[in-house]
Amino acid sequence: MTSVTEALLQQVTQRIVETADPERVILCGSHARGEGRHWTPTVPRPSEPNRDQ
Repeated sequence: MTSVTEALLQQVTQRIVETADPERVILCGSHARGEGRHWTPTVPRPSEPNRDQ
């Protein structure tokens, strides 16, 4: 298993930004809490406009 390093997080985040152009990227998992090696980058999708307005 690849160790999570700051450089790896930067590389993954850059690829997400280049591909999806998100408003934000959220890091979830034990590594995000500083407890371990598991991490999951999450990219929230924009909400659809309310059709009733």
